[in-house]
Amino acid sequence: MQVLEKTKGEIETRASKMSDFLRMEYLENCSKKFSDVEILRYCYAELSKLYERNVMFPEAIKYIEKFQEVCISQREKIQAYIREIELLIKGGFYDRVNFAYNKLLEIAAPKEVYEIENRIIAMYKSEAEK
Repeated sequence: MQVLEKTKGEIETRASKMSDFLRMEYLENCSKKFSDVEILRYCYAELSKLYERNVMFPEAIKYIEKFQEVCISQREKIQAYIREIELLIKGGFYDRVNFAYNKLLEIAAPKEVYEIENRIIAMYKSEAEK
């Protein structure tokens, strides 16, 4: 699929008119073509959501990890790590959760750790109920 768009807005507009699988292919091509941080952030976040929606967790995890690399703010990076942990739990990659949790602890403030741990426990409980 050819990428003719040049701005994030144009990419969003064209992608919104596509089905999930065409959108995945298009956004992957956009992420390869552009080096603009805003476009990459949009593409990686959308790809992660699309793959999760279609129960393709390894790919969703791959793109949330790429999203973490282009995160600008500390808060956004923390949210991305929490999202990665959620995807790892949903995908059944329990052995990798501890590694992601340790990366999260390196950047999180000590007062946030308790809240993050409770969210992770809730994620495990929710997955166990399913």
